[in-house]
Amino acid sequence: MPRRLVLLGSDEIALPAFAAARALPDTEVVAVYSQPDRPAGRGQEVRPNPVAAWARAEGLTLLQPERLEAADAAQLVALQADVPDAGVRDQFEHRVHHPQPGAEHGHHHDVGAQGMAAESRGPRRIVV
Repeated sequence: MPRRLVLLGSDEIALPAFAAARALPDTEVVAVYSQPDRPAGRGQEVRPNPVAAWARAEGLTLLQPERLEAADAAQLVALQADVPDAGVRDQFEHRVHHPQPGAEHGHHHDVGAQGMAAESRGPRRIVV
């Protein structure tokens, strides 16, 4: 039986990890949660974020709630993911954070080099 993943993220930095997760043998990405499409550029044309564009191009189920509410949390649980991946968006992470033993949680911070000690910079892998 394949491992079921739910990916959460919006920033381009998540794409290599998400593509690698999707390519894992015996793994199924059951949904991708990402920020809603927003106006951007001078013409304020509505554009998808990098993760949403990738999920659409890959034909994955894309969910883009403005805020993760109780109903969205119930939907997330109903997806029965084996390994939840809480990506990079705090609104998702703080509202639905139910780590399971062995779950991997990847997170990055957009903080300048002067804002953090050297050992605290960059992405980290946390296994609960």
